[in-house]
Amino acid sequence: LAKAAWYYKDGRYLWARDWLKRRSASVADKVEYTPMANHIARDESKTDFTYDGWYDGPYNIDLPRTPPDHLLGIKAMPMDEGLYRFARKYGTPETIPLGQTFDKMSWRRDFDPQDEYLLMGGFSGALSHSHEDGNALIRLTWKDRVWLADMHYRRKRVDAHNSLLVLRDWKYKNIPTFTSLDARVDFPTAGFTATTVTGYNGVDWT
Repeated sequence: LAKAAWYYKDGRYLWARDWLKRRSASVADKVEYTPMANHIARDESKTDFTYDGWYDGPYNIDLPRTPPDHLLGIKAMPMDEGLYRFARKYGTPETIPLGQTFDKMSWRRDFDPQDEYLLMGGFSGALSHSHEDGNALIRLTWKDRVWLADMHYRRKRVDAHNSLLVLRDWKYKNIPTFTSLDARVDFPTAGFTATTVTGYNGVDWT
């Protein structure tokens, strides 16, 4: 984020950097991970904390902090075209157009940890460490608590994630690589989406 702020001269990256640091310090204050984590929680969890107090590396830059409001509401991260071509070659053989795919999709009304946040995956397999979490709920937080989390780091199959395991004749086939974003409606106080994994062991999962 420091490099991005320096390169683009955009204070939204600095705001996100400071916000993530405050969230990390808040977690470290509740759970004793390491002596360093406890030190961070004691000294740097103030609401006015910024990295500028101690970071003076080559990418240090002072810009007005601006909240990244463009990330509010329902936001789908587009699938990278190079990754799409690679996955079409080595993943499962779907014909979903690039413009209909997504990598991740998030729902949030603001950046207050007391409010709802939801993250969905849109990509499965094809890479060396890719989880089969297309159409899965990767994270749900509310009231400053994690209610749903990705269930496993090393196990990639859908039964280790917040997903749907489809068996046909008692047999399992890998979930298709891409999830299609079929519809998205974003209102000021609510949002709705429709996503589909097509040809998943004989079914279309919407």
